Amino acid sequence: MSNGRFFAFWVLAFLGFPLGGLLAIEVVGSIGDLLSAALAGGAVGVAQWLTLRSRQPRAVLWPVTVAVAWPVGWLVTWSIGVDVERGYAVFGASGALVFAVLTGVAMVVLTHRSRPVAPAVGDLGLVQP
Repeated sequence: MSNGRFFAFWVLAFLGFPLGGLLAIEVVGSIGDLLSAALAGGAVGVAQWLTLRSRQPRAVLWPVTVAVAWPVGWLVTWSIGVDVERGYAVFGASGALVFAVLTGVAMVVLTHRSRPVAPAVGDLGLVQP
């Protein structure tokens, strides 16, 4: 991949975060609840999907993964007492860790290639004694 193409993909994925925040504010009116977190996460996931789709056929599941993991991260942060209502755009280390684990596991699952299973003897057309 050329440097210019890489930079273009990087910018596209990077812009997912502010565009997701704008979408959440436009639809919900704030960025302080689970619906806005899901919208923002979905926008980030779509931006990342646009860069992943040519390399990973199952990347279509990525926006949904991020749209679910993002509010789960916020929920973890709220549960330990971080006041998201004060306008924190990023959900702190606890939520970020949970988000990273969820999306990391999803990425492993999405990129996993299953090994072909050896056919059974009957599938080969052989007669069993």
